[in-house]
Amino acid sequence: MASNNQIPSPKRRRGGRRSKMNEILRKAKQALIHARLADLVEVVAFQGILVIRPRLEAGPNITYGYPSARQSVYNIIHAEDRASDVSSPAEHIEWALQQQFIEPPRVELPSMLQATVAVQNELPPEDINWLRANNKLKLHSWLGTTKCGQEIAYKSRFIRPTLSNWKLDRIIELVKVTRFRDEDIVFDLALGFPLTGVIPDGGLFPVSPKPKIARHSPQDLHLTTPALKALHSYLINNFDNPLMNEAIVEDVHNEVSLLRAIGPFSLEDIPAAVNFISPLFAVQQHDKVRLISNYSYRTSGVKLNDTATIYHKVQFPRLLHVAEVSRKLQHRGPQTIFRSDHKSAYRQLPIKCEDAWRACGMFLTATSEPKVVVPLRCPFGAVASVSNYLRLSEMITHFSRSLGWINQLAYMDDFFAVEHTLSGNGAHDFFLFINHLIGAEIKREKDVPPSSSVVLLGLLVDLVEGKVRVALTDDRRKSLRSALTSVLLRESQVDSKLAGKVSFACEALYGRAGRGPARVLIRKALGIEVSDENVRSAVKLLLDIFSSSQTCNDLSARLLNTRSPYICYTDAATSSGKIAVYAPPQLNLPAQFSVVQTSSSGHINVLELIGIGIALETFHTMAANRPLLIFSDSRVAEHALLKGSSTSDALGLAVHSLWLRVASLHQLQFYIAHVSSSANPADAPSRGDYNTPWLRGAVKLPGIVPAWAVDSGLGLQSLFSTLSRLHQMSHRSPPLLVAPLILGIIKNPTKLLDALRLESVFTVRDLWAWAPRGLSRSSEIRWQILTTHPDFKAALLAEDLPFLPFQEHSLLLAHLSPTTWKSYRSALKCFLLWHWSHFPRTTIFPVSSNAIRSFITTKQAHVRYVSVIKKIHEILSLRINFDDPLTNLMVKGALKVLNQRRNPKVFLSFRHLRGIVDIARSNNLILFSALCVLGYSFGLRIPSELLDVSNRDILFSGSSVYLTLHRRKNSSVPSHLHRSCTCSSTGSDLCPVEAARIVVDHQLESISLSTFNRLLKHCSKALPDISGHASSHAFRRGFTTDLVLANVPGSTIDKFGGWKSSTTKLHYLNRCARKCLQSKRH
Repeated sequence: MASNNQIPSPKRRRGGRRSKMNEILRKAKQALIHARLADLVEVVAFQGILVIRPRLEAGPNITYGYPSARQSVYNIIHAEDRASDVSSPAEHIEWALQQQFIEPPRVELPSMLQATVAVQNELPPEDINWLRANNKLKLHSWLGTTKCGQEIAYKSRFIRPTLSNWKLDRIIELVKVTRFRDEDIVFDLALGFPLTGVIPDGGLFPVSPKPKIARHSPQDLHLTTPALKALHSYLINNFDNPLMNEAIVEDVHNEVSLLRAIGPFSLEDIPAAVNFISPLFAVQQHDKVRLISNYSYRTSGVKLNDTATIYHKVQFPRLLHVAEVSRKLQHRGPQTIFRSDHKSAYRQLPIKCEDAWRACGMFLTATSEPKVVVPLRCPFGAVASVSNYLRLSEMITHFSRSLGWINQLAYMDDFFAVEHTLSGNGAHDFFLFINHLIGAEIKREKDVPPSSSVVLLGLLVDLVEGKVRVALTDDRRKSLRSALTSVLLRESQVDSKLAGKVSFACEALYGRAGRGPARVLIRKALGIEVSDENVRSAVKLLLDIFSSSQTCNDLSARLLNTRSPYICYTDAATSSGKIAVYAPPQLNLPAQFSVVQTSSSGHINVLELIGIGIALETFHTMAANRPLLIFSDSRVAEHALLKGSSTSDALGLAVHSLWLRVASLHQLQFYIAHVSSSANPADAPSRGDYNTPWLRGAVKLPGIVPAWAVDSGLGLQSLFSTLSRLHQMSHRSPPLLVAPLILGIIKNPTKLLDALRLESVFTVRDLWAWAPRGLSRSSEIRWQILTTHPDFKAALLAEDLPFLPFQEHSLLLAHLSPTTWKSYRSALKCFLLWHWSHFPRTTIFPVSSNAIRSFITTKQAHVRYVSVIKKIHEILSLRINFDDPLTNLMVKGALKVLNQRRNPKVFLSFRHLRGIVDIARSNNLILFSALCVLGYSFGLRIPSELLDVSNRDILFSGSSVYLTLHRRKNSSVPSHLHRSCTCSSTGSDLCPVEAARIVVDHQLESISLSTFNRLLKHCSKALPDISGHASSHAFRRGFTTDLVLANVPGSTIDKFGGWKSSTTKLHYLNRCARKCLQSKRH
């Protein structure tokens, strides 16, 4: 009897091994499942070819183009929706500190590109190379023998063979196999693309929120004899250049010989079918002459581009998409990138027959005779040509992704792909193969094989150590400066080509830096009404950006940044004229805030942006390597930062300047979010209310005002004291001119001076920013002599411009205090101007003994500058030729005579301080009186230790004020001083704590040393017992004298004074104090 408990037979195992194709197919399907793309994309084998293609049921869910989440990419975080239940500042602080705000920018890749990246992450490079070699072989055997000239039925429509380079039958089969959405592109390649009417997008691009609607019907285009005469006159007046006209004729005859145009015809022989004619002119580019048709030219009130309707919005890849592809491939090892271009891109696309008769162009021959040509291919200048070519670009990119599994991207006719180093060559070869297979023509001389770095549209893209760095090449920077200068000199106009180059160049800058002025040029190129003044302002801003090499923009850091941010708030109030910034306690740091006093007449949105700038300057160093998240309650400021521009000139300038400042802080990640005004903790201090729970125990910091906030273009001159502003305007030193500088260095500089005059280069500052172009050989030699001459370097130093490489220049500036450098520049500029007027057409450096002797005898006060001139020789590494006995004796004699004429020293004691403060306050000089109190109370050197804001930090704790001096004259380490409140004994007007609060609150109202001395001289004259002219050191003398008379120990006095030796304080004592000090010693 058989038992029911039988042992089951073991599971059968598959014998043998999977084929290479089946193994790759299985891994590719798994990769799509892991990437959650299996519902959108599938991998199939067809005719022995492995194909990645969209699923039929996916339909519109398959994305093309390059969409991106703008708010995250451009540093905007929408936090208000998350904080919908928060109603008070305290609740918002608690809520914000618990959030994880920073997320990597959501850069969405098109569906097929996501699929190729996912598959390459699963397969080794060897398998990818095998697949591409296999697919090339199978595609060639499948499509290589088909007859391209036969009629092919397709969806009940027939395609007639044309004299084009396209292999239409192969394209039809590939469109079907790869399931490319734009099936109608085959008919357009055969019958021609439209230039008028509704321009199709093939279902590839999203609907535009602002579609371009045709203003006229194509039937409104007609030709008349007066229109032809007017067009001829237009060309004669604007484009009658024999050399360029000759280039046009050559290019037209070349197009006719290639069967891409018909003609040329004289005006008497124009075919009857011609419906419309537009101007045709040439544009000189760096490597060729390009023909462009001005289809924005109106004839009888109609222009060709006004007959086209475009409902879609075209999309181009940004370099952030390249960085996203690289990021997703990082764990696969080192990467490369290759680039290929199409040859005569637009001219590979045929146009409809009826539109060819409407797109005719009139040009001038070398003898200024008008001719007419009929284009048979998409011309430059037609708005429809962009959409037409993008459809072709998307088709070729789709074929590369689907059949070659390439991580392909395309910017018009520039195709590039990010690949593993071991599979890069295979990807490049397959891309060239697929283009040859369908008949596309490649510009092989511009091919860039796979490499770790490549130049894309003037930007150097580096894939090194897992990072994607972008920088503007020197050639592109110089060419942009040249083109922008031509626009500034009205030698050329803003066109779409220049606007596109400028816009793409801004990719090398962080965030939205440069986008504001670039947007102005884009609007101008599109024909939107923009004033000439705004265009010139935008061009000048862009010239400033591109004046020197920019640092690399690390796109990888923006994608990988997930660290929690340092959070702060900002608010501006025109009612009180204050800007407040606040940071809650976080990252083991206490709560901190700052308040800056301004005028209440400023533009509120500009003030809000300045508030963001103050928060940026004040808090960006608080947490190293962490993002900075700034909450603002101004939606206008947020949207302006998002766009990078504004319709308001002042606001646009502020946005531009803020982004440039962020870009200069290389490693900073900057974000902004919205907070309602009722929940903004900075709202209370901006209105003068400091009695709030979140401010208790908070440390008050001096608000650091950004340098760009003082730009006169912001319309905020009222933020500064009227007296200081008028004094600066009346005492501003004239700029150094280039003419006397060049005449002193170079013989016969006429041609170089003419070139500079043509470029509007008149000052040394202009010369430093100038990028020479088109100079003759002799002028180039003169230019090299000029830029290496010590006179030129001295002029740069006098104008506070770098004459050394950045690192060396930074170390040189750190050697001395900013005040000392300012005095050096003033003395050097005085000497240069004097030498050019007394010894024209002679070199200055090294300075001769005769020049020094003449200099000190012209004006005895000049002798003070001799030591500075010696120091300049040391800085420029020059030999000192005026250190002879006679010159030294003359210098000593001049100093002796000058010292004998000096006014007696003035000692301002505490009693004098009270009188000066009373006079100052009666004249509403609040800030000046506070500076006087601080200068006396701490015994400071007014120029370098009080008025130099960068050298001092003021903090408050309880009833004391702490003053930190980063550097003093005889000390290399910071000095820490403090004073206590004296309101009970001296009154609030003479209390150092209250005076420090006034100085901090009036941070924007800076006072120069000359203004301080003038005010001090004016106030001290009213005191009865002051003889002589009081200067900034008078308080230091009076403070030291009062300490000695009060029997304060000498060691304490030395600590307050910061002298090099104890005997130095004797120079700061009057006769009475010296006697007192001598009596103590005896």
